[in-house]
Amino acid sequence: MIFSGELDKFNSADLLMILGQMEKEGHLTVTLGGDSLFIGIRDGRILTAYGAQADSKSFRSLIWRRLLDKGRLSMVSRIKEETGLPLTHILEAMQVANNKAVSKVLEQGVREVLFQFLLLKYGHFHFSDVLTGESSQEGLSIQGVILDLLHRVDEWNETVKRIGPVSRQVSLTDEGRMAMDLPPDVQAVMELAEEPKSMETILKLAPMPSFTALQAMTQAHESGWVAFGKSNEESPAPEHSQPDPLYDKFRQSFEKIVLSMELEPKVAAVAAFCQENFDLTLIIRAKHGVMNMVTQFFSHEDPNEGKMDIPVPDRDLRNNPVFSWVLDSGAPFVGEIFFTDLFEGIAEMPVFGQCGIIPVENSERSQILAFVASQEESMGMSPFHFLELIGWLVSPTPENTLTGKQPEPLPPEIVNTASQAIPRSLARDKASVIVEAIEDLPPMPRVVTKALELLGDPDSSLKNLAEALNKDPALVARIIRVSNSALYSRGERITNLNVALSRLGQKAVRSVVLITSANFVFSSVKQSSAMFAQNLWLHSMECGLAARCAARAVGYQDPEAAMAAGVLHDIGKLAILLRLPEQYPVIRKRQAMAQIVSAEAEKQILGFDHSMIGEMLLKKWGLPESLVRCAKHHHKPFQAEEDSLLVHIVAYGNVLSHMFGSGLADVKQFNPLGMVDILSALGLGTKDNQELVEEVKESFKHIDFE
Repeated sequence: MIFSGELDKFNSADLLMILGQMEKEGHLTVTLGGDSLFIGIRDGRILTAYGAQADSKSFRSLIWRRLLDKGRLSMVSRIKEETGLPLTHILEAMQVANNKAVSKVLEQGVREVLFQFLLLKYGHFHFSDVLTGESSQEGLSIQGVILDLLHRVDEWNETVKRIGPVSRQVSLTDEGRMAMDLPPDVQAVMELAEEPKSMETILKLAPMPSFTALQAMTQAHESGWVAFGKSNEESPAPEHSQPDPLYDKFRQSFEKIVLSMELEPKVAAVAAFCQENFDLTLIIRAKHGVMNMVTQFFSHEDPNEGKMDIPVPDRDLRNNPVFSWVLDSGAPFVGEIFFTDLFEGIAEMPVFGQCGIIPVENSERSQILAFVASQEESMGMSPFHFLELIGWLVSPTPENTLTGKQPEPLPPEIVNTASQAIPRSLARDKASVIVEAIEDLPPMPRVVTKALELLGDPDSSLKNLAEALNKDPALVARIIRVSNSALYSRGERITNLNVALSRLGQKAVRSVVLITSANFVFSSVKQSSAMFAQNLWLHSMECGLAARCAARAVGYQDPEAAMAAGVLHDIGKLAILLRLPEQYPVIRKRQAMAQIVSAEAEKQILGFDHSMIGEMLLKKWGLPESLVRCAKHHHKPFQAEEDSLLVHIVAYGNVLSHMFGSGLADVKQFNPLGMVDILSALGLGTKDNQELVEEVKESFKHIDFE
């Protein structure tokens, strides 16, 4: 049974009551802003409840109550960072959860999750009746805990109604600073208010349940120990009376441009608008297309003081295809940021975001261009929309451009090729932006479902579970990552999924699978990218199977480790698809049209390739270096100075998957790189290769993704 919907259609308390009365066993996942709430249910009882905010609150409660020594607290913090597992699971594995006081804190954490859930009036929910597995805990009666918490929800709402919104600022009064012998809860919230904060922030940071923290805050306020300031949220004006500040700025610039008969006032008006609305603003002056002066404006500064004139040695704007198009057309350009060395030593460019170019003057002899860039891409009506309008307002007619004619519209390929010469250092900077934003990648839903079925089946084997999980690189990476964490590590680094599963045990594996899948119930790969994701998952599985076959053929000591390395080799592609979904189809199209390998197409479009992303991501997750090297070198195995045999095995599996598999059948690897040399490095002759190819092709026929 899968049950999904909106909380504005199903009251949150009613939803839990219904699931309890049906005596369903499964997991309920609910969105809460950027956080997800995760509730495990069986036989009308709450077995588990997890949310990042509640987990952090429980951890702070352990510190506040001094229930764990510094060494254990440090260990818990490290494990939490390495694995992302719930606090309850970590403390159970460390054998400290049975402590009565610790157990009480963990139960309060469960109640905090349920309390947050009951406060929700909107949001998405998803219930799946997968087996929850064995549990030593009796759990909480759904009916009992909900009835108890509903009283607190009512009191919470009444209190907030009485004292005002939780967005109000809270600060200590003089009386509060002098107060002595305060109740512990009140003392804790007042310490958080020593530096003014919003009430909402204090309630989140308080080392106690949110309801208790609100009671303590109310007591402190009624006693005169804290003062409430104005709310950060101002009452919205009626829709018809709300002015658009951005439009007002545009209108002011528009009037100055229209009324100005001279060039420099027009330049100043454009610069003023740009300076106030973009991260980077440059006014470029050139003669015959060659730069000689750049003025950089700094945002939110006085227009006359917040600028710097920078003399520029001769740099030809036409060396960049986008600038060349702007000069030829006299038209403005707005699009994604592209790399150019025109500004080297002048200004630091954002690595991602949007940029724009306006030709303010574009005569045969002299040119003045405004260049802007911003890190964050705007949705809807943004400063870039108004910039383009200003650009059309000030841009010269085609007769006044350098060529005196109107060229064709800017082809999309120009922007995509403008960044071909990105230095490796900047490419790594761009790649690091993607990697830093990724904590986990979405697992394949069908693999999650199958894995949970096997985990709940007493007759299933470890081999069956490994076969199911090996179809998904995200889950393989997460399980190996957790098995090498401080919680489970025994000194030896694990690269083999079977060994990782044995080390973790069923309960831990179930937690990893559930938490990984819960994080992506509502935020997985976009529908438009689903086909690409499916192909990537299939290709990863095919490469893993081929690598395992090759490892056995050449006598590699751990064929299952080769399988894991093969499954993970293209994890950088999945990261690109997740973080840059609009670029991925462009990359695939370039690869097909130019008949080049994917890595080369990625470099042309993005400036970096999936091998770099994969290397950085697996390093970030702390996976063994042998797996990192396979992700990094599988297109150029001869560059691997260590783990050379394993890297060549994965490279061989990758080529066979592209040649005979179906995962990426629509875009084959043209001219597989160095196949003869790979066979030589593996010690495989022509007959050996032919036999291995037949074995691999047969194994591909038995892949089942249903």
